[in-house]
Amino acid sequence: MNPQKSCQDATGAINLHPAAPTYRGLGSQHYAIYYNDETYGPTCHHLAPSVDSGQIIDVARFHVARAETASSLRLHVGADAMGMRGFYV
Repeated sequence: MNPQKSCQDATGAINLHPAAPTYRGLGSQHYAIYYNDETYGPTCHHLAPSVDSGQIIDVARFHVARAETASSLRLHVGADAMGMRGFYV
């Protein structure tokens, strides 16, 4: 996370997407597990007409543990997204 970046200066709507920019839409944690991603994390971006395609403001990446499952990764990324919220709301 980059505390220098802020949505306070941004205009328009902001989305906290619970996945890295590589994966758009719902259920992205399944792809991260399937592809054995080493890092993962939520993305803060501007909303755009197509799903999860807006300009990226920040990505908070963390290491994906070997024992991580799709369910645990979903909870982990959700908690990190809520942590980003403080910088962007």
